[in-house]
Amino acid sequence: MFEERLKVLSPNKIAKILGVHRSTIMTFAEEYGIYFFDAGQYLSIDWFIRYRDIDSEFYEPYHRWLDYLKKVGKFSNQ
Repeated sequence: MFEERLKVLSPNKIAKILGVHRSTIMTFAEEYGIYFFDAGQYLSIDWFIRYRDIDSEFYEPYHRWLDYLKKVGKFSNQ
């Protein structure tokens, strides 16, 4: 499940929403052998969503995981 999030949301964005340090997300991913993209790939995903909106292949998973993390993140110490 965490892997699915990293396909559309950067470790930085996940950390910010959850109110944890970026290194926490990076360490977790590395410990469990979870691959994440380079920063440029996440910028491309953001660009596709911004300019193609609902027609983007990333739109639905991006917003689904973003909404989920925001619900979980509201309980963190942001």
